Amino acid sequence: MTKVRLGNLYLAAAVAGVILCAVLMRAFYMPYSGFWRTVLYNILIFSWAVSVWWRILHAQTRRCLLGAAALMLFWLDIRLIRYDFAQTPEMLRRLWYAYYIPMLLIPTLALYTLFFLDRGQSAPLYKYRYMIFVFPVVLFSLVLTNDCHQLAFAFPPGQEVLGSPDYTYRFVYYLCLLWIFSCAVFTVVYLVRRCRIPHTKRILWLPLVPIFLPRSMLYCTSIF
Repeated sequence: MTKVRLGNLYLAAAVAGVILCAVLMRAFYMPYSGFWRTVLYNILIFSWAVSVWWRILHAQTRRCLLGAAALMLFWLDIRLIRYDFAQTPEMLRRLWYAYYIPMLLIPTLALYTLFFLDRGQSAPLYKYRYMIFVFPVVLFSLVLTNDCHQLAFAFPPGQEVLGSPDYTYRFVYYLCLLWIFSCAVFTVVYLVRRCRIPHTKRILWLPLVPIFLPRSMLYCTSIF
């Protein structure tokens, strides 16, 4: 076994160990488990971001992946603040709205990264590539200002300020869901098509795709 492959096995074992620790903390309700799980996940994401900085040579692709890492860290940290430190219903609700910033921008960055595949550093870029960010920015702006119009989540009359859990989804929420799902599916389909084994028609399937997509949809729809 080569040193590179052995190093990858050690790395995979370390990552699996960290994730297992986080899962056990949650399962056994350890004191401050939410805080320590967030710390562990932050370490994992930060380590991945450092590896991206050193391994990815294409500048634009590297920026996109680092941006996705920063959004994941932001998502984890505002979730920690919401569950462990937020005190008022208004603060809880606004932090919940802020989830939609990374939820919308991470799939968009994944889609945006496809523009740079198979393109050299000096290759001309698509002129209107930044237009892809307009729609998600509009969507999360509508979510952040939901208290003014309730186009994403509708609360019972008289409970808008308190942030009642008995809310209903409105059409902006479903637009967010559609955008997230569309970006994820398009990105995965494109990457799977690129996983074709050279000189054959066989495709090297990504084993986590059948798990990742349904799990993401269940999370977004609050089913699981």
